[in-house]
Amino acid sequence: MLKNIPGYWEIESVKNEDGALKEFKISTTIDFIELNGNKGLRTKVNPQLDGTFKNNGTTENFSIDKSGEKLVLNYDNTLDQWSEEVIEVTKTSLIVTNAAGKEYRYKRFEKFDFNLE
Repeated sequence: MLKNIPGYWEIESVKNEDGALKEFKISTTIDFIELNGNKGLRTKVNPQLDGTFKNNGTTENFSIDKSGEKLVLNYDNTLDQWSEEVIEVTKTSLIVTNAAGKEYRYKRFEKFDFNLE
């Protein structure tokens, strides 16, 4: 499960606890997730038309808690603490929920392809 988490992820939708769904057709900010042992970084980046990414200055550290079948990402910074449980992760899809009951669905980001052939 952990092996599929690193990489670039684009938000697809957020479902609130009451079932209200907000879909994102396109996002200008992508989450880049790196893992190093039981720790990780989530950095907000902006994809550029030339295929590169520009860091927008937001990076969040997290620790990984894998107890039993659950996989939890625990975030802690100077302003807040929160956790996200990984519900599903594949090579192309990532679904997490938080304590407020929000479900976040991501798809693996694909770089822009302007090849018109």
